[in-house]
Amino acid sequence: MPKLPIFVAVILGLLAVRASATDRPGDRSGPWVIHYSGEPHLVSATDSVLKLTRASLQNFLRSDLDFEVDLYIAESEEEFDSLSYYRIPEWSVGVAISELSLIVVKSPSLLSSNATLGYEKTVAHEYAHLALDHRLRGVRPPRWFNEGMAMLVATDWGWQNVLDLTMAGLFGNYVQLEEIEQINRFDRRKASLAYSLSYLAVQYMYEEYGHEQVYVFLDSLAGNASIDNALLGSVGSDYANFDQEFHLYLKSRFNLITLAGDTVYFWLAMALILILGAFLAYRKKRSYYRKWEDEEKLASTDFDYGDPDNPERPDDDEPWRR
Repeated sequence: MPKLPIFVAVILGLLAVRASATDRPGDRSGPWVIHYSGEPHLVSATDSVLKLTRASLQNFLRSDLDFEVDLYIAESEEEFDSLSYYRIPEWSVGVAISELSLIVVKSPSLLSSNATLGYEKTVAHEYAHLALDHRLRGVRPPRWFNEGMAMLVATDWGWQNVLDLTMAGLFGNYVQLEEIEQINRFDRRKASLAYSLSYLAVQYMYEEYGHEQVYVFLDSLAGNASIDNALLGSVGSDYANFDQEFHLYLKSRFNLITLAGDTVYFWLAMALILILGAFLAYRKKRSYYRKWEDEEKLASTDFDYGDPDNPERPDDDEPWRR
């Protein structure tokens, strides 16, 4: 019997992994089933996060959120890739697939740092995506709103986000909101900045225009209005003008003057400057050391100063000195 081609064997293997994972029994608690074969306490913790997130989203979105969810906790990288249909970037730790009402998250054992906290935020973040999809009746919102709202609900904000925006503000490396549609193609650094911008864009929308206008925006999208029309009806600007308005806000908040006036950002900026200065000084010293080493290699050091035990006498191997 001829051997199967390697790629066919690989595909069959992946299908077997997926079949075994999806056949895993789950624990039902409310409108979700949690599939996991590891420690039972993780199922309980996941259920608590989902309940708290659902209650928060019901208020955020004004929706009962009465839809079913299957949540799988992947116990290996291979299982995570298989369950998520290989449709996510390598830096991702969770995915929500709206058309299947499916959430796949990596087990805390696969996360490198702040495992428990990071895991809980990921669960809340991915559930928020499904909730927004339910609220909009399957209409796709702008990616920045989708990610920003999920981060806001999951309180997924920290020093890394502040650092991303501080550096982008100092060097003018912001990403346009419409460009965030391609976030899955970004590298880790650019994706981190895009998530930070998404969070601030949604926060800005709530603070500048109020919850009622955000509901108008959501209702317009749910009614199949274009993004331009939904923004015009809620905040009075089309997509391009809202993006420009938001970036003006960013530039007013993240610059050297405002950073100096804000104690937290000021000391963060000072720390960055000191670190950068120390790094540049270190590189400069290394370049000097390398230059000296190269010069020493080129210079001759094969000098003969006579007999080291009796400097006044010539060496025996130098009869011409006698």
